[in-house]
Amino acid sequence: MNNLSVKSMLLSPQIGIVSLGTKAAGFIAVSLLLASCATAVKQARPDAEAVKERAQARWDAMVKGDFRAGYQFVSPAGKSVYSETQYDASYKRGFWTGANVEKVECPTPELCEVDVRIAYKLGAAEMKAPLREKWVKQDSQWWFVLER
Repeated sequence: MNNLSVKSMLLSPQIGIVSLGTKAAGFIAVSLLLASCATAVKQARPDAEAVKERAQARWDAMVKGDFRAGYQFVSPAGKSVYSETQYDASYKRGFWTGANVEKVECPTPELCEVDVRIAYKLGAAEMKAPLREKWVKQDSQWWFVLER
């Protein structure tokens, strides 16, 4: 096909620029739809993964002695009972020497149970112990349940 016939095909009423534009627009629309679906699937993390990340971040702050940062993970219900100052004063800095979130189970869409292995100092001895804590989902965010 020579350049003249391609040009005349593009401008012909049967194929025309409009119908090529419509096809291109359709292709773009389908591509965008598929891309948005893939992004939505990619962004939807399992609850257990999100809780594990938040629980580890809370424990990292606690081990560092940054109890005010740890308080930011406390549920709104817990914050209604304990102020940040009370929370901060209720822990001893330097007590914990490490923490590792080992397992997260979510028996319901609003509740996860987290198993943590903590390391701490007791006198001159370094101890390790398992710990189980609860996390609740409220307003699309996971929060540590403060149990005292």
